[in-house]
Amino acid sequence: PVPGEFRSCDVRDPAAVEALCDGVGADHGGFDVVVNNAGGAPTMDAATDSPNFTRKIVELNLLAPMYVSRFAHRHLAAADDGCIVNIASLSGVRPSPSNSAYGAAKAGLLGWNRSLAIEWGGQVRVNAVVVGMVRT
Repeated sequence: PVPGEFRSCDVRDPAAVEALCDGVGADHGGFDVVVNNAGGAPTMDAATDSPNFTRKIVELNLLAPMYVSRFAHRHLAAADDGCIVNIASLSGVRPSPSNSAYGAAKAGLLGWNRSLAIEWGGQVRVNAVVVGMVRT
């Protein structure tokens, strides 16, 4: 078995994410990989969903990976070959009826991923994996 640990963190909370990244970095002498995998959304009609629902979907699927990557950056840049993998979705590259907030957030994640790949290139590799439906 591979040794590991679990740490709880609300990745929508920038202060909690910063504390998590700094804690893991301090406890393990740094880290070299981040996988932004938190995400998802229930189906909802765009005409009837609430602004609060939309905000929460965008926070989880777009802002959270931004926070994690930002606060992990210095640890990853200090590693020999730091890498971020953003888990995206087909919903970010094609229409996503009944899930438009999620699709918009994932499209934003892909655009942000491309920008970071250039901005942080040479310091941290930034990649995205675009997946379709996955049985969980």
